[in-house]
Amino acid sequence: MRICVTCGKTDEVVSFATKKRKDGTLYHYRQCTECVWKRTKRRRAAERAGWTIKSKRGAVKRIKQGSVHVLWCPNNEYPKGNYFNNGEFMDTLKAGVWTLGMLIKIQEQKYCVCGNGFVMRTLKQLNYPLGIDLPEQSLVEVNGRARA
Repeated sequence: MRICVTCGKTDEVVSFATKKRKDGTLYHYRQCTECVWKRTKRRRAAERAGWTIKSKRGAVKRIKQGSVHVLWCPNNEYPKGNYFNNGEFMDTLKAGVWTLGMLIKIQEQKYCVCGNGFVMRTLKQLNYPLGIDLPEQSLVEVNGRARA
């Protein structure tokens, strides 16, 4: 008698799938066909949504190759190890949203966020004499060993 490891039903109530190996022996699944079907249905729905199921605990966001990984943030707004979509990061970078001095990594290359952020924009709105018109936020390549 076989018992499903997921739902606990026996082979009298549900069916179990068997698979023939290359050497001719049979492999009996530990889960019933209903549980296997539910698991593959969840996994396919998660993959369509851009998520990956890594464990029984549920879906985890898939880390893509072109993601922006946070290495260091000066005021710890974004903890080390966080990652963001590359396209969304670049769009918000033009708007000046990110913390100045933040170190990030894109495809094994380190960058630093430099330029004009919230502080400079606020000073401009308050009409402080700045003397220099700083450019919008941009990424500067960091060579060698950075604080990470």
